[in-house]
Amino acid sequence: MRYLVALCALLFVVAAQITVKGKFGAQRDLPNKVIVLPPLDNLQLIADEDNSHGGYQFGFPMDLRVNSAEDGQWTVINRDGDQVWSITLKSSKALSLGVTFKKFKIPVGGELYLIGENDIYGAYTHINNPADGIFTTFPMQGKTLTIQYFHPSGLKAELPSFRIMKVTHGYRPLAFGSSGKCNNNVACDDGTWADQIRSVGMLLTAFGSRYCSGALINNANQDGTQYFLTASHCSVGTTDSILFNYQSPACTPNTDGQTNRVVGQLSRLANNANSDFTLILINEAIPASWNVYLSGYSAQNVPPKSMVGIHHPSGDVKKISYANKAGVADRWSALEPGYWHWRVTSWDDGTTEPGSSGSPLYDQNQRIIGQLHGGSASCTNVNGYDSYGAVWASWTNGLSRYLDPNNSGTTILNGTNLAALRH
Repeated sequence: MRYLVALCALLFVVAAQITVKGKFGAQRDLPNKVIVLPPLDNLQLIADEDNSHGGYQFGFPMDLRVNSAEDGQWTVINRDGDQVWSITLKSSKALSLGVTFKKFKIPVGGELYLIGENDIYGAYTHINNPADGIFTTFPMQGKTLTIQYFHPSGLKAELPSFRIMKVTHGYRPLAFGSSGKCNNNVACDDGTWADQIRSVGMLLTAFGSRYCSGALINNANQDGTQYFLTASHCSVGTTDSILFNYQSPACTPNTDGQTNRVVGQLSRLANNANSDFTLILINEAIPASWNVYLSGYSAQNVPPKSMVGIHHPSGDVKKISYANKAGVADRWSALEPGYWHWRVTSWDDGTTEPGSSGSPLYDQNQRIIGQLHGGSASCTNVNGYDSYGAVWASWTNGLSRYLDPNNSGTTILNGTNLAALRH
């Protein structure tokens, strides 16, 4: 069943990749094979979850072996002989479902679609093929997830075999509305931080079971390289995809945002546990229409006079927090070789939560000076602190190799629009 192979491979790329308008289009009424997954107890999963890796844990990745040569159902859909391969995964208690594939490859002319209870993602095509053949889809709300692959009759390409490695059963709310009420939608800002807001994205990690935050960051060559700064503890395990522009369009009422601006093909370049940073390269070109921004940075060891954090608390729509006070040097643990963190002693407006990990801390000059390691701040602890791994400490521990590749000594750099560097 070579066509089935193509479908599975294709699905792997889908959720974390850019889509195009397909010729076929998804169809909910086609026959398909249904795989009923073992029932899981959501409350027990919450009780058993491992919080050592940080981020917002919302799902449990289950092993699943779907053999591309044996599973799924093929249907001839027209007189030309075009075919569709389809399979549905069902988990009775799931709040969302996502999948991880290996040996992913889509032939030219093939189209992949993901069909959830409320949404449809696709088409995914050969332009989404990852170099390593592995991909995790962005989760879709609901108890069922259908995968459809359209194979034109004239397509003769031989396709590799594939299998679904994991199915992630969501046992907590996916994102919208999951954070505390004291958080501020980014649309509530007066426009001062409009550029930096466009830098921040939500990171899907650990086989699609956790959320963290991070931001696109400029480099001294200003060549448009798509670097993404986040926390080292967020990159434990598998980092799969990044969602941009997920935010409420208004300050109030609080409404959900779009979840289809997702990129994958990520490479981890550098990290340091003491300053808790990881730098990721996004290999897939971010479309100009997304209007993203590469934030500036400051690698100088100078305490900020005031600070702003932009983040996705509990995987929710993008929020902004303000500290109208100076930052202070901080030491995360006794094992840290120095005071390599900046501490926000308390927030004056807003807070952070799990899922905010890795998010950027900006100084009064709107430059990134650190990424969130952790702390005690929350909506119920208004005097709680947050600690951010300092860019200056990361600079000599792997970060400058990429942000200042020619050793120009550029330790302060302003941000810029990504699209402006592509002309």
